[in-house]
Amino acid sequence: MVLHLSRDSRVAGRGSRVGRWFAAHYLPKSSCRHTESMIYRGVLQELQCRELRRAAERKMQMAEIRSFRDLDAWRASMSLAVVAYGVAKQLPATERFELAAQMRRAAVSVPSNVAEGQATGPGGRYRHHVSIALGSWAELVTHVELVKSLRLLAPELLSELEAQLDRTGQLLHGLNRSLRCRAVAKGAFALLLSGCCSTLLT
Repeated sequence: MVLHLSRDSRVAGRGSRVGRWFAAHYLPKSSCRHTESMIYRGVLQELQCRELRRAAERKMQMAEIRSFRDLDAWRASMSLAVVAYGVAKQLPATERFELAAQMRRAAVSVPSNVAEGQATGPGGRYRHHVSIALGSWAELVTHVELVKSLRLLAPELLSELEAQLDRTGQLLHGLNRSLRCRAVAKGAFALLLSGCCSTLLT
């Protein structure tokens, strides 16, 4: 019986063989098994990331991201900022320069960091700015919880803001996962390439 393996399965197999060869020839025996396992996990993570990217591409119908304005996360966070400003205006006068000002700053920080990160291009700076945007989002969520706990506004006045916070959070976390996935894929391929180059040089 002949087994037909998928291309991804063959890649994973080659990655595992490269990991075993590289560990056996260039590392102490105590670290061979760990290094092989690390490389193989990297290959498996790359395959998982590849499937996630394919699903995302199908969902977006191959739409191109030419600027930060094309990002759903940026659009949602802009809408969030507009709604947050409206809510901040309704806070009592005693909170005008305290909680209201902090809400506005956090709301503006979310789309601003998404835009700045995307404009820097792919890489660690992009992920850094998305992480800051997530931090500002979490700060704004905390502000809303404080408004509710102190009963500064009626619950119905916060419903739209809470809904927008939920949507923006989902999109930001999705963008963050996508960027981390790309970083894992890049690292896995670099590790495999290093092993393959060592094979060719011997």
